[in-house]
Amino acid sequence: MKIFSGILIISAIFSVFSLSTRAGLPPPVGGEVVMLSAEKLESLDPTMRLNPAERAASALVCETLYKLHNGRAENNLVLRSQIENNAKSLHVWLKPGILFHDGSPLQAIEVKAALERLAAPSTGSPYGRLLDGIIGAGGVAADGRFELSGFRIISAYEFVIDLESADENFILRLTHPATAICKDAGENGSGPFRVLNRRSAEVRLEANLEHRDGRPFLDKLTLRYSEGVSAERRILKRSGSDGSMSGRVRSGEEGRIFSSAVSGAVALFPNPGRGNQDLKRFSELLRYAFDCREALRLFEPRAHTPFEDDKEKKPLEDASCVGFSLSPSLARGTAAALTKRDIKVILRSDDPALVLPAQRMKLELEACGVLMNVSALSLEEYRAALASGDYDYEFAWDLNHPASYSKPPIVLYRIVPEAYICNPFMGGLSFDELGLPRWADVWEAVQ
Repeated sequence: MKIFSGILIISAIFSVFSLSTRAGLPPPVGGEVVMLSAEKLESLDPTMRLNPAERAASALVCETLYKLHNGRAENNLVLRSQIENNAKSLHVWLKPGILFHDGSPLQAIEVKAALERLAAPSTGSPYGRLLDGIIGAGGVAADGRFELSGFRIISAYEFVIDLESADENFILRLTHPATAICKDAGENGSGPFRVLNRRSAEVRLEANLEHRDGRPFLDKLTLRYSEGVSAERRILKRSGSDGSMSGRVRSGEEGRIFSSAVSGAVALFPNPGRGNQDLKRFSELLRYAFDCREALRLFEPRAHTPFEDDKEKKPLEDASCVGFSLSPSLARGTAAALTKRDIKVILRSDDPALVLPAQRMKLELEACGVLMNVSALSLEEYRAALASGDYDYEFAWDLNHPASYSKPPIVLYRIVPEAYICNPFMGGLSFDELGLPRWADVWEAVQ
């Protein structure tokens, strides 16, 4: 009876919400949403290459100086800025009064510290080269300390970034999620949500009531890892969550993914610190030898475009899977032409979308005579490997951003989500209809 009463109460709440929306009234404020994820949530550090669930949470906690909108940089934490010295300097004034979630002010010194951490070789960030144009970004002091000498603090809320050469588009780099200004490895930012607690299986966020744009609609948001599609279905059916962003659940009775949450490409990223004359040949070899359709079947299914529709498309051209042009003879010939036939690939061990396909790739390339050493690493091991540079390729989710790459990745397959349906106990409401005013901007930033 208590359960039935609870369902009636929830239904009544959403009925009131639906009526108020149709009447043009502001939505009610409050409540908590619990979303299921196919990935563990080991880190919110924006300097790392995060999986989709981590990236979604990080974008709600940490903010960038500028946000990318329609290909242009718009002020976010910045009050105003101007390009000076013939496009060799960027003069920035921060918005005063912005606070980190621990109550400390966000000032120029914190911006410098965040950018230095991103650029420092010891951090091992795959995005550190975003700041290569800043004077001092490529060097380490004699005492081993790293400092961006081209970052000059003028006052508490004013600074200048000096570049080695003129670059009118440098400001676009500061829209990249990796340049977010935060502390404590991404868990202390200035965004609309603050971290309440984080474990590998769950991140709980609560509304930042002091956010400069006003509080978000929800009181709390939880992203929760579910191990396996069967477990996810059980949780959804017993109303243990409000929906799923995993991409593994297909039927409306079980609930579907929120559309932008897991979209994106999975790719091999060349080591930016190594010259790789085999990059084009290796890319061709993967198209000839790696059946990514078969690899995708190795892990629990996610939504993707039909492979039949991809056959007429050229490789690397908006196809969900680029490995359909298989040719064993061409694969062996291309493999024989490689100057380096022992390839070291690193990846994080906590994402099934990566581990099993990587093992499949290893087997198929070894059949062509290429030795592939695949290292599935914990988060700390992964960070250390990136910092050491002891690898040839990084296997990870792609972050589609105009300033992402010093070398283009080899895209293997894309996850393209279907339309979504919420848990039936939520009354069929979409996430946008729940009244999250900044949610569309968040997904635009993290896709």
